[in-house]
Amino acid sequence: MSAGKRFPDPAGTTLRIILDGDGAFKEFAGRIEEAELTHVTALEGGMASGNPSVAIIVQTPDGRVLFAETSLRLFLTAAEVFRGKYGDPREEPKGGPS
Repeated sequence: MSAGKRFPDPAGTTLRIILDGDGAFKEFAGRIEEAELTHVTALEGGMASGNPSVAIIVQTPDGRVLFAETSLRLFLTAAEVFRGKYGDPREEPKGGPS
């Protein structure tokens, strides 16, 4: 199983957040397919608890469409963990644009 910390949501959803992704998915070797993330949206009340969720659509080269969903809480937790390590690329570095 990939290294990383599991973050549970009170609604029962769990998301494994892996900071260093190089080589992180060895358990899926030979099964990972190329796909393009094409849509992401928030669904008000998308969780069974009534809390909002985030839905993600990816499309494979052969035209299949895959749907994934997690809680907004876990999605934002992942974003905060990544920002803590890598900073926020939307912000200009001090001293202006490079």
